[in-house]
Amino acid sequence: MESTATTGQYVIGIGSERGTPLEVVGQGIMQCLDQYDIEMGNVACIASVHMKAHDPAFKAFARIHEVPLITCNTQEMKAARLKAGCGARQPWFTQDEVSRLSALYFSGASQLMYPPFYFFIGHNHHRITVSVCKVLRYIPIKQPA
Repeated sequence: MESTATTGQYVIGIGSERGTPLEVVGQGIMQCLDQYDIEMGNVACIASVHMKAHDPAFKAFARIHEVPLITCNTQEMKAARLKAGCGARQPWFTQDEVSRLSALYFSGASQLMYPPFYFFIGHNHHRITVSVCKVLRYIPIKQPA
């Protein structure tokens, strides 16, 4: 089943380490949106790398806020990296790159609207990077079967 992200104006790219709790994911995204004066209702989707499609915190945030979670694979991330003029520094992606490149890839934009937003909490320093892009093209949203 496929639908489009037509109600939102922004793609929110998210990068985090494995095991980042919902508290950090949720507070990080909401504080970023607050700082940039963006209403959650204007968010078309949250985006990340394919490994996050089953991340409990990402899935819970998407469900709670009724916003699609969309992900891109490694090849799509590499294409976004090249399009952004970053070149291939290493064969893997940092959490900052995941945030930035997934937002760029799905929005169709060539640059972020604002600098990346960094948020961390707790003594373990779980951290999230949030990037914002304006939606410039059709975004295919695949809903889980």
